[in-house]
Order: sequence, then C-alpha cells, then structure tokens
Amino acid sequence: RLPVTYVKLDKRFAQTVQDNRTGEIIKHYVWMMQDLKIALIAEGVETREQKERLLDLGVRYMQGFYFGYPRSVEAILRQHNFATEGGRAHT
Repeated sequence: RLPVTYVKLDKRFAQTVQDNRTGEIIKHYVWMMQDLKIALIAEGVETREQKERLLDLGVRYMQGFYFGYPRSVEAILRQHNFATEGGRAHT
C-alpha cells in the first residue's frame, strides 16, 4: 500500500474540464485513485460549471476561488465567533 492519503489534481485540469479529452483523463484518474483508496482533490476550481463537471466525472473533493479566497486563521475564527488569546482559540 502506498503511504499516500490524497493526491491533488493540477488546476490546469479544472481550467480545461469542459474539453472531452480532459474529461476522459480525469475520469480515468478518478477510477485509478478510487481503486487505490486515495482521495483526489481538484485544485483551481473557479466556476460553478467547473465544479459541476468535476462532480459529474466523480471528483468529490475540490478547492479554489469558487469556494472562497485564502484567509488568515484569525479571520476564520472571527467569522465563527471565536476569540483568540495567546494564539489559542476559545469561545
């Protein structure tokens, strides 16, 4: 068994996911990762159409600007009403 728990799919695949050839490559990549029990994460997802097409091809994990922009830990904690003190979160 490979000591790998996930593999990232380069953002260029998400950017060209509407292309039939790219779709076939992704579909086979998904099958291979499922067979190996390795999670596949598509990076660089920027549109709803990309997200929907990737889901249709079997990709279940994605990241990219479509879902949100990078933020600091402090900003995330503030959004969820956590306070920070001395670098530790508390409610």
